[in-house]
Amino acid sequence: MNEVVFMFIEKAFENDAKVISELIFSEFPYTKANEDNVKLRMQKPHIKLFKGVEKGEIAGFVELECLDNLFGVWRINGVTVSEKFRQKGFGKQLSEFAVEFAKKQKASKILLLVRPDNYVAKKIYKKLGFQSTGLWKSQINGKRAEEWVLELEKNYIA
Repeated sequence: MNEVVFMFIEKAFENDAKVISELIFSEFPYTKANEDNVKLRMQKPHIKLFKGVEKGEIAGFVELECLDNLFGVWRINGVTVSEKFRQKGFGKQLSEFAVEFAKKQKASKILLLVRPDNYVAKKIYKKLGFQSTGLWKSQINGKRAEEWVLELEKNYIA
């Protein structure tokens, strides 16, 4: 891995939707993401979308969703880094940001899905304390994904 550079992470806005939808489609083509769908998701109060910016350009994004506010269950719906910005630690930074954001929202648990062959992502998630719970109940684009969970209750101090 090359030298780690720290990118700036902030809330994504509607004018970022085109670039983010292209990133989503490049990594998750089965979602049929488009600019309008991304804008609609940004308007939902339980969904939080953040962009990572490097040299004035969107290098990646992370989307979180509050699944259960009462019990503090969050899910990381996606983390993607543009091809040209990979190998700089940005995926790790976006994932760490997502975990810290969820903790600030009083999350007790964070869930995510990952392709079994995505070894880079799984290494990041494992370092953050996530554990695989096995294959997810449904298929994504005809393939099974692994579900991972990070339990925060015992580590969370109110």
